[in-house]
Amino acid sequence: MAAISSMMENPGLILLTGISTTAGGSAMVVGHNVWSGGILPVVVTLLGWLTLIKGLAVMATPPHTLAAFYRAMNLPAWFRRYMAVIVVFSAWLTVASFLV
Repeated sequence: MAAISSMMENPGLILLTGISTTAGGSAMVVGHNVWSGGILPVVVTLLGWLTLIKGLAVMATPPHTLAAFYRAMNLPAWFRRYMAVIVVFSAWLTVASFLV
């Protein structure tokens, strides 16, 4: 998990992450802003808005504060668990989108 720690200490990588996250969230909000029609469209729309907000927050937060937040979340030690939850959520979205 040394790569995660080094990324948290690199302001350039944090800015690049914020820019790309904001771009992805913006694309989701512009392309899919649907608040009705079942759980799946609402979840995708909510995910887009959360991604946009996260990207803006990452760019607006000073790097040392962001690094302290990630350390408080114990990100290096819990990284695999966080990613497991994200993979399960992503798999659900993928399967559900093909079944609709």
